[in-house]
Amino acid sequence: MLASYNKFEFRNPYQMRLADFVNETAIARIVRCIGSACRDLRTAYTDIQDDLPEGWWSLSSALSMIGLGKREKKAGVWDEETARGMFAKLWVHFLIDSCLASRDGILTIGHRPGPQAAVLLATYDFTHTNKLFCFNFVTLPAEKALLLPPTPTPTPSTPSTPSTPSTPSLTPPPAASSSPEAPFASFISLTSYLLHHASTSQRTTLYANLTLTILRLIVEDALLCRRLCVPDVGGTIAVRMCRQRPPHLPLVRGERAPAAAVLDAMIAGIDHNLRRRLDVGLHTLCVGIMLRIISYLSRSRTRFAYHWNELFRSLISLVKFLTTYVADIGTAPQIETLLDHVVNLLALSLSVGEAFLPSAADYDDLFYKVVEAGDMLLKFKSVYCLGSRSSCSIDTLLSVSTHYKQQLLGSGSGAKEKEDPRIKNLTSARVAEVIKEGYETLSIQTKEGLDSWEKFREADERSLIKIVARTAVDDVKALGKG
Repeated sequence: MLASYNKFEFRNPYQMRLADFVNETAIARIVRCIGSACRDLRTAYTDIQDDLPEGWWSLSSALSMIGLGKREKKAGVWDEETARGMFAKLWVHFLIDSCLASRDGILTIGHRPGPQAAVLLATYDFTHTNKLFCFNFVTLPAEKALLLPPTPTPTPSTPSTPSTPSTPSLTPPPAASSSPEAPFASFISLTSYLLHHASTSQRTTLYANLTLTILRLIVEDALLCRRLCVPDVGGTIAVRMCRQRPPHLPLVRGERAPAAAVLDAMIAGIDHNLRRRLDVGLHTLCVGIMLRIISYLSRSRTRFAYHWNELFRSLISLVKFLTTYVADIGTAPQIETLLDHVVNLLALSLSVGEAFLPSAADYDDLFYKVVEAGDMLLKFKSVYCLGSRSSCSIDTLLSVSTHYKQQLLGSGSGAKEKEDPRIKNLTSARVAEVIKEGYETLSIQTKEGLDSWEKFREADERSLIKIVARTAVDDVKALGKG
């Protein structure tokens, strides 16, 4: 709290202390506390709607089956409307229990995440100022769960049978304080839950934006981004992703590169927050994090297994949504940045996809989606006047679409492409075949700097950080009264 106090007005000495903090033992403890808080905050969501797929194995569930560890209580099954209302009022019971009232004596109704989410502000401050903390946050492994045998507890003999020896009963030990989940995995998991429910309340939106800002700071560091993207360098982690609202991404069992889990969270942020009053800042962060990860992958020619078709599907869906609701979104702040990010990310993927996509099928699928969305992309360019923007590569997407439409027609001018019914009557298999054949004659003209982006400047996010700081102060007060 002190480190965030008026830090935009003067040099905050507590902020400087965070930057100079180099005690790795203490940092490791702080990181584990953050991971524990993220798991507790996630549990508040799963207590309402258990989204763990059937047959999902975890160490904690295995321990509970044999009487060790904490037994998880199965959450009820609710219809979508009821669950949405419960998610929007998750903080009510805490406030009632703590008798937290406003200045007028009226009970203030808040929302999840619970007041423990104030720890995310401290996580942001450390991430922004301390490189050693960032390294430990990303690399600290899960604690090894300590399995102890059941402890015998003697049962006192009854007065009626004095000669009967007391029989010790086996009492399970208390749940181990350690968790088999890495702190950074817990943080990504909580981020996915916040993004699924970001539109339920202003409070959830604020903390969702804060977690995205933390991820942005991490992926902008080349060394940390390498650890996220290269399993041989940074290892792999298993992350429980939120599956409480459709559409669901493919279920991934086991460990994978951390960047894959981050991309899943970004897709969820886009898919589950499309509404007329669009949170442009949140979507800009999501697409921007995707752009930074894919920029690193393309530069380093790093490939890892991922459902890339879902990522491209999400980006095309976002373009369609922006085109449909231009009257509501067209004048929103930061909309130009969002437009540039989504178009340039698609153009970058088209031009250097072979550098990071693991298979030709993934590359073909991207071209298929762009060709299929050709008419919509033309309208998108028109309604947002993208032709006059030097920072936007919309013409790259349209040139690819036009090229393949001409291939599908066999020959002919672009004037008749729009009305020609021959394209609509072609099967998807035939279109895919033409896409493969068209690589030989395709020339993608791209602009300079598609894989570049602006580094984070805290001054640009001053209003967000100040609002989050005020919310975190209220949360700490609520915890104190609880």
